[in-house]
Amino acid sequence: MTALENVEDVYPLSPIQQGMLFHTIADPDSGVFVNQISARLEGELDPDIFKAAWADLVARHSILRSAFVWDGVDEPLQVVRQEAHLEWLEEDWTAVPEDEQSRRLRELLGADRRRGFNLATAPLTRMMLIRTGGSAWRWVWSTHHMIVDGWSAQVLLDELISLYAGRHTGEDPALAPPFRYRDFIAGLAQQTDAEQFWRDRLGGFVEPHHLEVPGIPPDAGASGHRSHTVELDAATTQALESMARENHVTLNSAVVAAWSLLLSRWTREQDVVFGVTTAGRDVGTPGLERGVGLFINTLPFRVEVPPERPLADWLRQLQDQQLDARRHEQSSLAAVQRWSDAPAGAALFESIFVFENYPPPADRARPVDFELLEMDYIEQSNYPLAVLVVPGERLMVSFVYDTARFAAEAVEGLGDQLRTLLAGFAASPGRRLAEFSLLSGGDHERLHTLIPGPDPASDDRCVHEIIEAIAAERPEAAAVVFEGKSLSYRDLDEAGNRLAARLQAAGVGPNQPIGLYLPRSIEMIVGMVGILKAGGAYVPLDPEYPALHVRRLLENDAIEMVVTTRGLQQHVPDTAGSILVDGDDDRAPVKPPSTVQNTDLAYVIHTSGSTGRPKGVAVTHRNLVHSTLARDAHYGRPVGRFLLLSSFAFDSSVVGIFWTLCSGGTLVLPAPKLEQDIDRLVALAADEGATHLLCLPALYQLLVEHAGDGELDSLEVAIVAGEACPSAVLESHIRRVPHAELHNEYGPTEATVWCSAHRATAADVGRPLPIGRPIAGTRLYILDSHGRLVPPGFAGELCVAGEGVATGYLGRPDLTAERFVAADIDGTPERLYRTGDLAAYRPDGSLEFLG
Repeated sequence: MTALENVEDVYPLSPIQQGMLFHTIADPDSGVFVNQISARLEGELDPDIFKAAWADLVARHSILRSAFVWDGVDEPLQVVRQEAHLEWLEEDWTAVPEDEQSRRLRELLGADRRRGFNLATAPLTRMMLIRTGGSAWRWVWSTHHMIVDGWSAQVLLDELISLYAGRHTGEDPALAPPFRYRDFIAGLAQQTDAEQFWRDRLGGFVEPHHLEVPGIPPDAGASGHRSHTVELDAATTQALESMARENHVTLNSAVVAAWSLLLSRWTREQDVVFGVTTAGRDVGTPGLERGVGLFINTLPFRVEVPPERPLADWLRQLQDQQLDARRHEQSSLAAVQRWSDAPAGAALFESIFVFENYPPPADRARPVDFELLEMDYIEQSNYPLAVLVVPGERLMVSFVYDTARFAAEAVEGLGDQLRTLLAGFAASPGRRLAEFSLLSGGDHERLHTLIPGPDPASDDRCVHEIIEAIAAERPEAAAVVFEGKSLSYRDLDEAGNRLAARLQAAGVGPNQPIGLYLPRSIEMIVGMVGILKAGGAYVPLDPEYPALHVRRLLENDAIEMVVTTRGLQQHVPDTAGSILVDGDDDRAPVKPPSTVQNTDLAYVIHTSGSTGRPKGVAVTHRNLVHSTLARDAHYGRPVGRFLLLSSFAFDSSVVGIFWTLCSGGTLVLPAPKLEQDIDRLVALAADEGATHLLCLPALYQLLVEHAGDGELDSLEVAIVAGEACPSAVLESHIRRVPHAELHNEYGPTEATVWCSAHRATAADVGRPLPIGRPIAGTRLYILDSHGRLVPPGFAGELCVAGEGVATGYLGRPDLTAERFVAADIDGTPERLYRTGDLAAYRPDGSLEFLG
């Protein structure tokens, strides 16, 4: 066990001491629970008396002579030594320049923290006293948190001054008898069982929050803890205190409420749990208020954050919850975790809240000839984030954080958000919780520059009219090539006119959905152009679809007419009539009359529905032209030869087809299913001199990895889309086709193919590619569940506004109303498409897709 000599007392540990012991033993070199007070002293300090006064304190308080043993005993014990001698480091830096003194002090504090304490050896506290000038000193007090909390530190400082003054004058300071820490431990053993309380309080909470700021990740390889402090000005602090008094709550409750609301917005949950550290000093216990030891405890605090609840009512509810929990504030956290519904071994919380409600300094009837100035408290816990609140004329909040989990910029953002909330609470206690913004003025200004894309190009034409103009300018240029066949722009325009005339003769008009039942082929492109010229909206029906699925699509979209070929006509369900794209027609290819407006439908593409029923996204000509012309703004040059790898049933096909044909390029169509043979696909790209392509990141990586020397030399622009793009894709691209550009695009079908894009560079290696910035004519908002803007770096739902937002879902007004919503964002009315995807801004302003 331990040597029996020099032992005054032996008794068990408190629950929080047990927890600290466990974490210290588990990671002895981390510096966790090593607390430091660094203070500047000014005046006629007598070092010998100062040291003697500290020796008096060690002799007076048994906890300062305590050590801990755990090997060879049934349960850990604290052993009070009869005598324990403080370690002092004394240095003279009077000849050292001030900036060098600062550097040395940082190094000294760091080394002292890394050194830690041997918990089996008392005392678990030590001192440094450094003379920095004639009457200037730097005093550093290091101690292990297991023996002293912040309240106790204030008590010790008060007694230190009295003892110093007494030794200086030779008078007895007449201090009250010290409170025995063993009496506190004995009282814990008499507490009633708290199990049912905690089971009721935590029941149903099964998934603890994982705290991160995804847009602002920590630096690679970062370790250790840092702190960041914000403060309210005196006027706001006074207003917050007045608001609390008027609503019959404490300042503590008001700040707890602000942290609860911030945590709710951060985690996107209305049910939040975080740790709260309480003083643990039962005012009914005589002498405990001036006791020295570790009385605090950290336990979970569960808060419901109802968005429609007025703040004042909610504050009173939170205070009642806090008071109710006081009866069980010395419960064992390990036991509480067992009683909860959270998975075994999972921490209930990753952040703790500490309201530093220390006793006021004692009246010092015995003045001393020095002052304690600029007292810095340096501490770190085993939690990733600690929020330490210090009341005063200016309320201060310090965030102590694990740098391996949070970047400095992310924590600075949290500080700004909490300060904004506290100011809002002080000004408007009658507001509903959903009405409080987290954004500071700086956040508003930054988002104002990030939300909109460039100004859009103006063109009231439809895409088929743009193609007609190119056919008039470059009639012999190849529009489409497929399996050795080529179709010129003149031939495409004339074939489209003939099909349009047949469609109009069959009664096709604007906004009428027309099925396009064709494989990837030249006829498919003619079918699209012909339907658009006739005024209809094409609806892709892939012949690979099961017959039942095709029939369902025809019925859902009320499709009465299908464009197909002779060979496929027999497979078209009898619920629709057929028009043959390869039908005999000797009529002159006269441009048919058209009454199409750019607000009419251009196509309908289906996305999978959560209920299994496909949703037909209705895209107008205006949407399509906007999406196509925005490519000129982003890419800055027309398409040469585009290798179309997408099925035309997917909206990604729209990129290649209409961007190419509206810029006078050539569309290269692989045979159906050719993308399943990577080597043949690479050969096709090489033979046709493909300059542009778009595909899933995984397929693109296969292409570049399988390409031989020179086979992709013609490639100028590669676009990946449809799923998150890992860094490995970019690394392959840089290694194999460094001459080509790689762009990562994002966009749901409901936003007409794309709404953001990012050109990748070598700087992006090591992280998934961002999805970039808004395209021309588009505004992208990251919103919380209440439709409020989310601060930069934090996650929220990505919502799209602008010319690319589709009309809605064909024949589905219920789903349209759910996902296409009218919103008022900080006074700006918008029609938004809610993507359901999470995103966050990176520090450079680009968007990160989070799933």
